[in-house]
Amino acid sequence: MENEGLRKKMSPALRKPRVGLFVGAMEWYWTMTGMEKLRQAVVADARRLSELLTAAGLELIDSGLVASHQESAAAGNRFREEKVDLAVFYHGTYVDDKMTFAFLEEYGDGPLILAHTQGLDSIPEEFTLIDYARCWGNNSSVQIISTAKRMAPNRHIGYVFGHMPQAATQIASYARAAKAISNMRRYKIA
Repeated sequence: MENEGLRKKMSPALRKPRVGLFVGAMEWYWTMTGMEKLRQAVVADARRLSELLTAAGLELIDSGLVASHQESAAAGNRFREEKVDLAVFYHGTYVDDKMTFAFLEEYGDGPLILAHTQGLDSIPEEFTLIDYARCWGNNSSVQIISTAKRMAPNRHIGYVFGHMPQAATQIASYARAAKAISNMRRYKIA
């Protein structure tokens, strides 16, 4: 708790960029289809992404695994209240559009990046159903692009693509830019 108080007192220019990491997955994959190990695999993938982002110099506000529409809305609300500089949407499995819009409704119009990446760096020799499901997030990442254009035409969403290390580097760059813009909004210039 001491660090929390210090963080709030710190000059905005001196603090690390604050990023809200949304880790989405569809709960019914492990509750209704028998893929009980998928949940743990997605959590492990998310932990890897979190570690890469922290190593890149970001302060993370982690949603934990978001697996329902209610949890999605709660994550959006939390990121708004925490005043993140940037929210990052990572689809650990397929994430339906309703979850995305539940998040956006609560998050508001803050900067948002869709991380188009997956936990696998390559296709394993033994490609299991769990491995396959860890790649489904790429489907919903592509799908939300067209849905967002129709449902939220004025909403701007940034995208990063690639293996996790490259995606984390791109996210860190966007986060530093979002923090700089946020800091500049505090000042009246000319």
